[in-house]
Amino acid sequence: IEISSLPAWTHGSFKGMDKLNRIQSKMCDVALKSSENLLLCAPTGAGKTNVAWLTMLNILGQFRKPNTPEGELSFDLDAFKIIFVAPMKAL
Repeated sequence: IEISSLPAWTHGSFKGMDKLNRIQSKMCDVALKSSENLLLCAPTGAGKTNVAWLTMLNILGQFRKPNTPEGELSFDLDAFKIIFVAPMKAL
């Protein structure tokens, strides 16, 4: 999936990337566009962190302030919390 096909307000999250990799592309719809639970098991370096980021963008998108122009960022930061836990190195 091309980064340019994602909502414009998400593009800054993927600076230096032209497209999502195969795993990220497969998981994009459920991670970014739905509130379904998901479990992703993949090798180190497969792109799991960016899939996790897509889920965070999903939540941010749900709490974008109304009437915010497409390229701008404005969120109701008091309406939600996100906790992201990740290991410091591969196990």
